[in-house]
Amino acid sequence: MASPKMASFVQLHQLSLAEKLHYIESAKAESEMLQHRIASIRREVRNTSLSQVSHSVPALTNLKLSKPNLYKGHRGKINDMKLAHSSQTLVTVGQDGFAIIWDAITGSKMDFVQLANCWALSCAISPSGRLIATGGLDNACTVYTVKNSFEDTSSVSETDNLIPNSSDNGIGRKNEGANHYQMFALGPNAPVCLLKGHKAYISGMAFPLENKLLSSSGDMSINYWDLNRNERIFEFSDRNLGDVSSVAVHPSNPNVFVSGSLKTVKVWDVRVPISTQEFFGHEDDVNVVR
Repeated sequence: MASPKMASFVQLHQLSLAEKLHYIESAKAESEMLQHRIASIRREVRNTSLSQVSHSVPALTNLKLSKPNLYKGHRGKINDMKLAHSSQTLVTVGQDGFAIIWDAITGSKMDFVQLANCWALSCAISPSGRLIATGGLDNACTVYTVKNSFEDTSSVSETDNLIPNSSDNGIGRKNEGANHYQMFALGPNAPVCLLKGHKAYISGMAFPLENKLLSSSGDMSINYWDLNRNERIFEFSDRNLGDVSSVAVHPSNPNVFVSGSLKTVKVWDVRVPISTQEFFGHEDDVNVVR
């Protein structure tokens, strides 16, 4: 005896062309009706607008814009850039296969990293400025150490430190529960760790803490990584309907971050498995959030 699905397929297969076209038009009409219902429900829950919320915010006065610095060094398209927490260091990644760390004030180069993957689409710099992360079409996050940083390292404890002592000959990461480093690679700017788990390209990255990393991806998810353990802590998805194209951490609360995806901006808390707030309004992908 044929299953219901097989019976439905046979019945549809036996319909004439006119009947099939009628079913297709009926399905389109039902889809449009459902889309209108969704739009109506969204309008009901949007009880305010940006202009109404910001009407009491005073206007900017005596605004003086200075001439920006011009940073020259990449030999290809620059795909992403991030300013460090202290605003003194800038990191950029380009299609030339390099990440460059800049003095954001003078525009001079402080360090550069030849990337293991030349198709890097995103980057991030840690709160101390001593680590950078890159990711792209290899579906992985690669973390490197950098030098000549102006960043404040007073808040970084020894247990969170991923950089070996000067007596070490290479770069490694701490083993869980150990006081030594497992060597990952030798040489300057070698990768500290390689984080694999996404099923599509890496679109955005951010360091909430020195030893934690957030990565957004075209697989419609956000991964939360522990760099000391070199493993994923949690995967956030929560009904994302498209590529998660960007992620950014709250400037003073490392537990809170935002993401942008198809028509939606979401607010997350790393202690909660689902998003805590959602914002609608864009008609297409939200490419960048800050």
